[in-house]
Amino acid sequence: MAKIKAVLFDFDGTLMDTNQLILDSWYHVFDTYGMDRLPKEKITPTFGRELGASLKEFFPDHPEEETVRIYRSFQQQIFKDRVRLFDGMSELLEALISRGLRLAVVTSRLWQTLHNNSYDFKEEPLFEVIVSGEDITIPKPSPQPCQIALERLGIGPDEAIMIGDSAHDTLCARNAGVRSVLVGWSLACPPAAAKGTDYEPDYVIEKASDLLTLLDQIERGE
Repeated sequence: MAKIKAVLFDFDGTLMDTNQLILDSWYHVFDTYGMDRLPKEKITPTFGRELGASLKEFFPDHPEEETVRIYRSFQQQIFKDRVRLFDGMSELLEALISRGLRLAVVTSRLWQTLHNNSYDFKEEPLFEVIVSGEDITIPKPSPQPCQIALERLGIGPDEAIMIGDSAHDTLCARNAGVRSVLVGWSLACPPAAAKGTDYEPDYVIEKASDLLTLLDQIERGE
């Protein structure tokens, strides 16, 4: 098995705690249309999916373009105060860099909200490659987002590992031939629920620092 040279990270729910931000944006769409808000448990399974398709499912009587605009315009207003790195993530990124690993972000989020200096995500120089929503034509679980990252990094799928919080992340990795890791802090896809499914990850980590232990185990061939 090839040596891992790069770590690919999903953004929402993996690197950054955007869970409440996303929920509040959904609630705003319900409020705008005078509809009752659905419980959180109905919304979190959409995390990681393509936004327009998810909104269309819940608001079939309203134009998709309109619902996306309502959602995104509200989110842009509150983004600054609702986003933070998950605990231990800053230290993990620094440790990965110190080991000589290359880092990438693979997300469906638009570049405008990724390249935003008003919150604690300093993408440069930590992340060598960022694949955002504008870069892809077929979103996760298609392998395309992962494949674009691999191509830009100039490495093969067996030389990377992908960290995510949703079924779409693990399937994207698998479809691209990349080993997948599901985070234990996921709201979208709790690891217990993924077990035995077609999106079961190769590995699960419960906290950010567990990735370092996992990489050591892989290095030893365990």
